[in-house]
Amino acid sequence: MITKQGSDLEKTAYVDIAGAVGGAARASRLSPEDREILQDEYALGRKAHLPTLNTGRGFMGGMAGGIIGSLAAARLRSGAQTAGLWAGGGLGAYLATNKYSKTGLKRVKEKRQARSERLTRGSTHGTQKVNA
Repeated sequence: MITKQGSDLEKTAYVDIAGAVGGAARASRLSPEDREILQDEYALGRKAHLPTLNTGRGFMGGMAGGIIGSLAAARLRSGAQTAGLWAGGGLGAYLATNKYSKTGLKRVKEKRQARSERLTRGSTHGTQKVNA
């Protein structure tokens, strides 16, 4: 017979595992060129396996988010604790795994684009002629 405490523990484990699987899946969708961009940006070695890194990030994000969500929901109503656990765990895993995913890649590309535009503006700024 499963006690209430045991079932809560199982639910928490499911959230952690779902976060880990989700993190691995998000990183595995990257192309080899995309992985290289992220590895360069975050100073990771060429042998860094992004799905493995994201698995750990998803596990921890799911755990932390699940705890925060369940505690927040418990303050409202005891029946909402499971919903808070899953909502918080899902959000925590999503946010934790953004770094090594398409979302993180998009952010890196935007940052690099802005940096190159600033450098381009800065190099042409001093060379403009003044009409005299």
